[in-house]
Amino acid sequence: MNFTHEIITLEDNIPVKLFDFIADNPNRKIPKHWHKSLEFLYCMSGSLLVSINSNIYEMQKGDLILINSNIIHSTFSPEKSHIFVMQIPLDLMVTFTKNSYNHNMLLQLNTVRYGETDSWLDQLKRMLNKLLNYRSNPQLTSTIHSLGLIYDSLALLVDECAISADPKTIDLNFKKLMPLNNILKYLQMNISRKITLNEVASQFSYSNAYFSKYFKTYIGINWTEYLDILRLNEAKKEMLNSKKTFTEIAYSNGFGSYRNFYNVFKKAYGMSPRRFVETEIHE
Repeated sequence: MNFTHEIITLEDNIPVKLFDFIADNPNRKIPKHWHKSLEFLYCMSGSLLVSINSNIYEMQKGDLILINSNIIHSTFSPEKSHIFVMQIPLDLMVTFTKNSYNHNMLLQLNTVRYGETDSWLDQLKRMLNKLLNYRSNPQLTSTIHSLGLIYDSLALLVDECAISADPKTIDLNFKKLMPLNNILKYLQMNISRKITLNEVASQFSYSNAYFSKYFKTYIGINWTEYLDILRLNEAKKEMLNSKKTFTEIAYSNGFGSYRNFYNVFKKAYGMSPRRFVETEIHE
């Protein structure tokens, strides 16, 4: 899975991407990434930690957070949770707002930070619950009903959440992400082998010291920690969906040895790889 500049794929003649996920344990970690689409999160149960530009918000049941286009964010599930996600393509929002969105206007919605309790939020949640119901229990007219709810939701968000924005600031943020995008892609493409600080820094014509500081400043963790998260996410998928041994998984994901894989895994998840698999099987 590509955790850098994510390309959103649409389906079922729906203009946005809709999905929900249930995190059954506190091991679901998505490293920092961004995409052109807006991402709208609705916590239906449990809790979800959301990092946005290095600020961390803990969503609880009923909380809503909207993440604007090209904003660095990540998520972590500290407990079992059910999250509904709507990803809205940038082009749709630009057309919908007559070229205002991401030029001189953005959307601001974060019930964790601002504690909004306005009645329109209840209206929005009712629409999202209906939308999720149509997606999980498709009927002959589900697509038509879904389209109506999607456009009503977007209209409500623009009416209630639009804020003025500086075009120069938006453009500067986009330019800042371009070098990072290439770096994260490089790390993702090379997780299966050993790579060094000197190699990555040289690849992008940085000194080792500058690269280390640059990466930590914008991503919030050092590049080796980020690489470990990518490797662990790939390793977990192989552990649950392949017949490879733990040693084979360790080598195929660039850990170099089972011992190194074991140590990194245990530090991240508080249990051994074997215990993790046993826990997942029995849940």
